[in-house]
Amino acid sequence: MTPRPLVVDQSQDLENVIHFMKEAGVRRIPVVERLPEGTIKCIGLITLDDLIASKLIDYDVLSQIVRSQIQRRNVGLPHPSLKHHLKALVPHPYTHPSLNHFYRIIQDSTGIGGAVLMQMTDSILGILVRSLHYTGATHFINMLPEGLQTHLLELPAGPDTTITYSTLSSELCSRYKFPEGSIDNLLKQFFAGLSKLVPSAEIDTLRSNLPKDFGRFLPMSEPPSTKKNQKLAA
Repeated sequence: MTPRPLVVDQSQDLENVIHFMKEAGVRRIPVVERLPEGTIKCIGLITLDDLIASKLIDYDVLSQIVRSQIQRRNVGLPHPSLKHHLKALVPHPYTHPSLNHFYRIIQDSTGIGGAVLMQMTDSILGILVRSLHYTGATHFINMLPEGLQTHLLELPAGPDTTITYSTLSSELCSRYKFPEGSIDNLLKQFFAGLSKLVPSAEIDTLRSNLPKDFGRFLPMSEPPSTKKNQKLAA
């Protein structure tokens, strides 16, 4: 099954769902509900076959969806930019960190500041976003300060399977003159800071969906049982 598939919120109307099918070249779209604790629950599935059987789609649109699906399978048609998919995100009450607060936390974690900090952050986040499936990427971007979102949403939708740890390491070394032997520690510090800025569930999702050579730098979430024992001890 496709990891992190394109999903729609239960409030989306059918016209939008059909539009997403046509643009993404997919025949099935899960319908989800975001629960108060921040998790997402699948509550249904809209399929092209159901729309045909219910006579809720005309043949012109049907043929466009099928052609788009065939193109993507046979030609490797790339997805549109991430900005195109932002409107399909599930609405949620998450409060974005301010851009200043975001940079302060990353600076405290990495010890890097000024223009280098902003440029390095842009490089790391950009490579991460391009490595993710476009649905996961848009969810991740939506957790970031609005000042970072515009550029990231202009990136082509992934996943770009040509990106590896070497891609990121080479860019950090060549562009910012970081010593090659310092990259692993730098990324651990960066992600330690990032984990303080976005929900732990999003960090877990990133770890499971990024290539393994990226995911290993993300901190592990503390097991609920450990937190409970700490409270009892207190």
